[in-house]
Amino acid sequence: MQPMNEYDYWSKLDDEQRAAATYPGGKRAIIGGAGAGKTFTLVGLLVHLVKACGLSGNSVLAMTFTRAGAGEMNRRFLEMGIADTRVGTIHSVCMQILQATRPKLLESIKLDDSGYALQRILKHITWDFRKQGILPKKGVDFEMLNRFVSRCKLSGPVPVFMNPFGLSVTGEGAVLELAKIWRAKVGATPEQLLMVYNELESRRATRGTYSFDDMINWAWSVLVSDGDALSFWRHRWECVISDETQDSGVLQWDLGLLLSGLPTSVSSVARHSAGDSGEHNLIAAGDPAQAIFSFTGGDPQQLVGFCQQKDTDLRVLHRNYRSRPQICAGATELIKGKVWHVAKEMRPVREEAAQPSIEVKAYETHGDEAVDIIRRCREHAASGGKLADFAILARLSSSLYLFELECIRHRVPYVKMAGGSFLEGKEVKDVLAYLRVAACVDTDGKHLRHIINVPFRYIGGALISTAEEVAKETGIALLDVLLKERSLGYAQRHSLLELHSLLIRLNKMAVAGEILKASGAPVPTVPPASITITVSDEEAKEGEAEAETGVEGRVGPADMIAETLQGTDYIEEIRREDGLAVSDESKLSTLNELQGIARHFHSCADFLAYVDWMATAIKIAQRSGLKQKEDATSDAVRLSTIHRAKGLQWLNTFVVDVVPGRFPCSRAEDPEEELRLAYVAVSRAMDYVQVSFPLNEGKKRSPYILTLQRLLENGGEEALNHKYNRGLESHSNRVT
Repeated sequence: MQPMNEYDYWSKLDDEQRAAATYPGGKRAIIGGAGAGKTFTLVGLLVHLVKACGLSGNSVLAMTFTRAGAGEMNRRFLEMGIADTRVGTIHSVCMQILQATRPKLLESIKLDDSGYALQRILKHITWDFRKQGILPKKGVDFEMLNRFVSRCKLSGPVPVFMNPFGLSVTGEGAVLELAKIWRAKVGATPEQLLMVYNELESRRATRGTYSFDDMINWAWSVLVSDGDALSFWRHRWECVISDETQDSGVLQWDLGLLLSGLPTSVSSVARHSAGDSGEHNLIAAGDPAQAIFSFTGGDPQQLVGFCQQKDTDLRVLHRNYRSRPQICAGATELIKGKVWHVAKEMRPVREEAAQPSIEVKAYETHGDEAVDIIRRCREHAASGGKLADFAILARLSSSLYLFELECIRHRVPYVKMAGGSFLEGKEVKDVLAYLRVAACVDTDGKHLRHIINVPFRYIGGALISTAEEVAKETGIALLDVLLKERSLGYAQRHSLLELHSLLIRLNKMAVAGEILKASGAPVPTVPPASITITVSDEEAKEGEAEAETGVEGRVGPADMIAETLQGTDYIEEIRREDGLAVSDESKLSTLNELQGIARHFHSCADFLAYVDWMATAIKIAQRSGLKQKEDATSDAVRLSTIHRAKGLQWLNTFVVDVVPGRFPCSRAEDPEEELRLAYVAVSRAMDYVQVSFPLNEGKKRSPYILTLQRLLENGGEEALNHKYNRGLESHSNRVT
């Protein structure tokens, strides 16, 4: 690779970028909004340090959060002929510290890089503690418990000396203080949470496994408890760069402080790490307005607080090289006035197009939304454009399924940057199994066997197998055989009777749905529960037993799903086994989406056939190459959650399904982070962004829709263009 001349690179920086890259030392914050060229500036800063100031590349440490981010920085450094700079993820830096200072620690234990082992151990602890009465049988959210453990490790509890899985008195106090904050989220008392934490560490010590969170915690603990180690690593690098700092947790941020000789930010160990009198060369780069990973421990307040310190040299990159002025206006309007919006404004470099660059559009249904958007992608490709120019972004991955099906229907290549098909989720398969049994489409009985212990009814596998043999020999239904079993305890028999009663109710609803379909009634556009059923006298006579008021007039698969969730302990089962917390893959939102599909059917059998067709179509799309891998470079539409779209850009984006409850998500922990997600979504677009919503979801509008509509209506497109073109920046060298 031919190195780029540093003077050529330096000339490509604008005046704000050049000022941020000219670094005399000390504490500096570089805030780069969307499309501001922050990484480009950081490379320029390193060029300045190495080429102009004579600093060795080996004496600079650059930390970021992802391998992809580290790889991109390394690539750009190599283009400049700088090959010896230490660029890596925070975890790789922590591993380097541990291998040098505690080599024996890592010899006897192994890394649980997937996190699966920790979750499995934690799940067994919750089961055991419920049986022992230590934890309540209901109300404990497993995902929140898992996050609590992670937050403890990334907040500063100090292990006992020479025992990485044990807590010192200081550490126990820190866990208890954090537990007081998390008690309502998890559903357990602080004392119970401390017991869970200690038991988890004890069992992990026995199994010899550690996590990425442990890696950070242990490396940090070495620095705050071992003065010699701190002194060595503090002087190992002359300058520390922390990129994407808005996603830092407490310890991740504190590592940067300690390695640059600054006092720790963790009050419980402040007396051990008060900093030194040398030069403190720390550069924190990022954008608090794009902090969207709180569920992994990220906290934008670390970077906001650093920016507010009197001795921090704050440099803001205001220019936006990515988006049209209207897009910059819309993104800025969403977060205007927020404390964490440090950049305050975006100054677009690009000129506005003749056509509107940002639009808000209403569709009658979510299906109409998918049909129209994929049609526009197809027409663009047919006229010589590229499918890869388009990205469809949603807050929840379940909102993308109709777009995926529309791509399959028209054979449009696509890349799905989200979880797998929502039909593959355990919660969907569980609920559908109830419907298959109730609608009599369970010919081999496997779905009935599945739901007997979903949720768990304490019916042993051996007992079920024996009952199946009897059912085959006698022709009696499996559930009836189990109910005749004399060895059942009261709780077991009661739970099976409840299941039997539920299946009878569901079957009546399924039959009533078939009657309604036969009557020619239109498919509802509102929840079926609000429909008054009207059938002919003859139909009423034929289906009187099935459509009686015992199911309160509710019919069809949508109400059957609701009845299943209400008539079982399934929501509590999700909370207990997986958790109800929201990121991209909320299980409740997935079930809501399934119910939304079901509302288009009166017949449960038709609904199940449609679901099976969807599952088959997606599998065929994968095998045929229509659904491409994420790293594919061929021409394809991108379907992505907003979280996965962070750091990317497209010519045209569609932000879809923006309705209250889904975006902003009703179960999100932090409404401010939902707002930042909206900002990130809109600011991915270069030329055009459409924000859309279905009208049939109710009269209430998402606050993001209202903000953008108000911006467009009050000023109008012409006034909006004038406002943002007035401050248009002229800069000939486009930053990439």
